[in-house]
Amino acid sequence: MVAAPPLTVGETRSGLSRGQLWACAVIVPCFIIATYLAEAYGVASQYGPAFFSSVPWRLPLLVSFAVYQSMVSCVRSYINLYLPHTPVHVDEATQNVGFVGIGLTLGVIQSIVLVAANDSRVVMAFTCGIAVFNVGVLVLWAWLIARYRRPGYHLPLPNNSNPDEMIVLLMQQRI
Repeated sequence: MVAAPPLTVGETRSGLSRGQLWACAVIVPCFIIATYLAEAYGVASQYGPAFFSSVPWRLPLLVSFAVYQSMVSCVRSYINLYLPHTPVHVDEATQNVGFVGIGLTLGVIQSIVLVAANDSRVVMAFTCGIAVFNVGVLVLWAWLIARYRRPGYHLPLPNNSNPDEMIVLLMQQRI
């Protein structure tokens, strides 16, 4: 017996309009950034203005984690908008691993380091660790595009063209 091919994102999201997908693609990352800005304001107002200046890497730590969460959200939105042939389990893994698994773990550790660490080197090291996860999300995004883009998504270009000729050719083919 032959196994049925896995459901794709395009098949499962057929009830949602493109406008709804775009609204989620814009609102969710903005909401994540606004949440962490509110957290930064709350921490600064509770502990005083010297909280971020006493350990200068605290604010970059907070911002880098917000960027990580926003990028995972952007990857999921990109999958829903532009990669409809992606299997559903890949989108679910992005949600479960990116947001819940790694995101929750980094969030708990980040909260502890943000408040408890008074050594700049500890905060700096964890900020760099989150930066590595940010790069990992970008690599995942590029891999997903290379693996699951639609046939004919990119226009074929001759190999012997210079960049100016390629731009002109692309503009002519798009019009």
